Amino acid sequence: MKNKKKSLPTAKDILKTKRVWYVSEDDTLAEAESKFVSSHDSVVVVDSEHKLMGIVSPYYTAIKRHYPPATKIKRCLFHSPKIHLDTPIDKIAHYFIETKIHDLPVVDDAGICLGIVTARRALMLLKNTELVNIPVREMLVDKDYLMTINTNSKLDEAIRFFIRTKLSKLVVVNEHNNLQGMISIFDILPIYREPRVKENVFDRKGGGYGYNSHRVQEYMVRNVVTIEESATIGNILDTLLDKQIGSVVVMKNKLEPLNIITTSDLLRFFIKG
Repeated sequence: MKNKKKSLPTAKDILKTKRVWYVSEDDTLAEAESKFVSSHDSVVVVDSEHKLMGIVSPYYTAIKRHYPPATKIKRCLFHSPKIHLDTPIDKIAHYFIETKIHDLPVVDDAGICLGIVTARRALMLLKNTELVNIPVREMLVDKDYLMTINTNSKLDEAIRFFIRTKLSKLVVVNEHNNLQGMISIFDILPIYREPRVKENVFDRKGGGYGYNSHRVQEYMVRNVVTIEESATIGNILDTLLDKQIGSVVVMKNKLEPLNIITTSDLLRFFIKG
């Protein structure tokens, strides 16, 4: 990879100009949130001249901070890194990882928004590199061990995990460590944003939400895409792109999960390579 750095693709090569969601500063957060399908999504905020004002993402409006849906967008803007048409793909990949947002705006020298670059389009470029032939097990060498949660665990355990680790997904297993599903911060976002009581945020008192009354299995996604440890990075790329998903679970055997590979993991591997 290093001998190809000079000819790396740029934002121009992965620019998306159609089906980009735009809102204004005077719109409400609820209008922006109706466009989200994952915690890594964003909506671009522009003025009347299409100048970039910032972006809105659930990671910054509901996870790091708690803004009510009726909040004006001007109050919860996130100012993303400046990306121009000539910004190289490795720097863009770093921005995706750093911000935890996988749709970032591209501007010209006058600050006019030209469109967005997406992590999915960046992954498509990886299919043209020698990385596709590398076995998945090589990626797992530098990954932390898999953190899981039991199906019968209380929902507050998952929420504490997301807050503590800043991760967005958690593999769900049963008492035999067999894969049962996956839960993400986006899956529980409506509950996560419910008013909470200051004395004890996990009790339902005075209108606060009682996380202890719910179990992980009520909110997990059961249809999880898996892949064998013997697969290649190319196999994972094909799976993520074909199924339009953000992660796959690598299996130790037919029942037990070994680890999880996410879009961010692939981007990190690209930068490292």
